[in-house]
Amino acid sequence: MKDYKQFKKNLIIAIVIIVVAVASGIYIGNQDSRNAINKAIFRNETTQDECPQIVLENAKNTSIYAYGNKIAILEGNNLNIYNQEGKKEKSIEVALNQPKASTAGNYLLLGDSNGSNIYLIQNADLKWSKTIDGHVSIASVNSAGIVGISIADTTYKSVVVMYDYNGKELFKSFLSKTTVTSLDISSDGKYLSFVDVETPGMSVVSRVKTISVDKAKKEPENAIIHTYETKDNVLVIAIKHDEEKVIVFKDNGIYICKNGNEEKLTELPENSGFAGVNLKDHCYKLDENSNGRNSILTIFNTDNKSGRTYEIEDAVININTNKDMLAINVGSKVLFINSSARPVKRYLTNENISKILLGDNIAAIVYNDTISIVKL
Repeated sequence: MKDYKQFKKNLIIAIVIIVVAVASGIYIGNQDSRNAINKAIFRNETTQDECPQIVLENAKNTSIYAYGNKIAILEGNNLNIYNQEGKKEKSIEVALNQPKASTAGNYLLLGDSNGSNIYLIQNADLKWSKTIDGHVSIASVNSAGIVGISIADTTYKSVVVMYDYNGKELFKSFLSKTTVTSLDISSDGKYLSFVDVETPGMSVVSRVKTISVDKAKKEPENAIIHTYETKDNVLVIAIKHDEEKVIVFKDNGIYICKNGNEEKLTELPENSGFAGVNLKDHCYKLDENSNGRNSILTIFNTDNKSGRTYEIEDAVININTNKDMLAINVGSKVLFINSSARPVKRYLTNENISKILLGDNIAAIVYNDTISIVKL
């Protein structure tokens, strides 16, 4: 009797394992089956009509930002902040001619490329503001509210400045011959890296430089601890700090820079339609077919350098990223894929999408006169 009960138990376990294995194989190996399972079981498909909406009264003269679970709309001198239900929470008066923005966590940083004002917003509140000498050419904030900016139009070519989350200046670095084109701060605030570009003669030289914040405050002449210089007119497009590593997006590949050493993570061939480094501990590239369809998205782990792929059947219009999420616009829908290359949600629409913005918990799908809010 005991043997029969054990046999029955083992049989049930075996059947469950087989069913799970078959279902997993169908889910992983067949896109149509995966889409059906996602919709029927995981309920991760939503439509424009099911999402909260914000009406844009003057869409042509607005700037829109997503951060945390907030959406901010800059209209003239008013920064209107909305929650994830599309309800206005606060309006903050600002003075910006040509806004430069950066977002991270619950922070929104606004500078002015044709003015001198800086504003740091935390959630729905103004954390601090200040007026600088010169104009903001690059603005960056990390998830702890630490701010880095590059200032142009002074007696120097560029000035790199860092502030703590209360707006206290931590250091300044003056560059007399080079222009800063990208800037990022480590999550712990210990390092600030920037890209400076020099154009001697007919050539272009891009360098990635890392500043130790502690050294910048104590011995500024030794503040730059690492310099990575490109060769053969290769351009640096963007950088992302990953603790002590700097992930560098160049026009020929994505590189990992650490402790003065540089390692190529992946090539970027001509058919790489999109690529980016603005993910936490990850970066990505999209290899497109000649017909623009059946593209292969590869997401790389910048710690162990492994890659995972996801096939996208439709033509990709654009990609937006934040933390561990990619929002992929394929026209009639938006695919939300996490950094493990797994689908999280699909958003369906019948209208043309102007752009997609990602916060930490929400996405803003921007149309000509409305914003649709997708909860992630």
